[in-house]
Amino acid sequence: MAPAETLDGVYELDRQPYRLVSRREVPNWSARFVSDSDFRAYLLFPLYRLSAFMNGRMRAAISRRFPIQRMRSKTKRWRAIVGDVFPDRPGGDLTRLAAVYREAATRRFMYYVLERSGRRFRPEFSIEGRESLDQALDENRGVILWAENVMFQTHAGKRALSSAGYPAYQLSTPGHGFSNSRAAKRWLNAWQVAIEDRYLAGWIIFDPHGTEPVGPKIEALLGENKIVLITNNGHAGRRFIDIPIANGSTHRVAMGPISLALKTGAPILPCAVIETAPLQHYVLKIGEALVPETDGNADHAGAVVRAAARYRTWLLAVISDHPEQWMSWQFLRRADDSSQRELSD
Repeated sequence: MAPAETLDGVYELDRQPYRLVSRREVPNWSARFVSDSDFRAYLLFPLYRLSAFMNGRMRAAISRRFPIQRMRSKTKRWRAIVGDVFPDRPGGDLTRLAAVYREAATRRFMYYVLERSGRRFRPEFSIEGRESLDQALDENRGVILWAENVMFQTHAGKRALSSAGYPAYQLSTPGHGFSNSRAAKRWLNAWQVAIEDRYLAGWIIFDPHGTEPVGPKIEALLGENKIVLITNNGHAGRRFIDIPIANGSTHRVAMGPISLALKTGAPILPCAVIETAPLQHYVLKIGEALVPETDGNADHAGAVVRAAARYRTWLLAVISDHPEQWMSWQFLRRADDSSQRELSD
């Protein structure tokens, strides 16, 4: 059972409500020893590794025929959630999107397997909005890159930054990896983290159940004009903003990154990496700063909400263009669904 939440306030901006929520305790979910996705990962690992010797078309065929997730029983709910946001899309289009989403989730795991094999896997990377990042670094106050939870952010996003000469420090939790099951934490997650580690300047480990704060560590890095990469997480932490998406559906984001930007003066830029050619090309999209300097001394809650509204505008453009790559569909809160059930193991 999730800990009780407290509604700290509701702000309306452009006729859209933004809910500020806090909780006293971070949920300590009991994880299974092994999940269905773990079994499929272990079974399909040899096939995915064999794809290192295949061309792009054959790899795409494998992602269609041998998916890492089994979403057939959950396609109806997935269609309903996406339909809330895109009511003009016909039912057949939503069914196709569900299939494409599953293929992208498979390629997400295949990426790690191919990266680990080291054979003939040389994807290309480019950055859109690089000038925003360069301008932020020129201010010499450090940069917070607020990464949205898209399919390829955890690996391709880090590699895109590293290959362009932008070493970053990743804020992460001890359970970061492929799955939350105890078996995955022991085996699968370790080699995923090892692959990501190749493209990072370092890690900042945040234990939601611990007592040691990470704020001073992040502030110290920002003071050295470093890049801190924070993936949007609406689960770990204690203070959140429920951002309106469409038709009563909301997307929960952590308040911490915005508050940190307001406190330190470091620019906070939204980003997301998009796969434009399956397992071949990735584009890291970086948006403009969410907290203008004029908000630095404003009312804190109001400044947070205004930054969240700018983030919403940027996010809606991303998921409108690439709905099949947004992983947070499974956590979207619907107006008619108070429970939060996941779409995948």
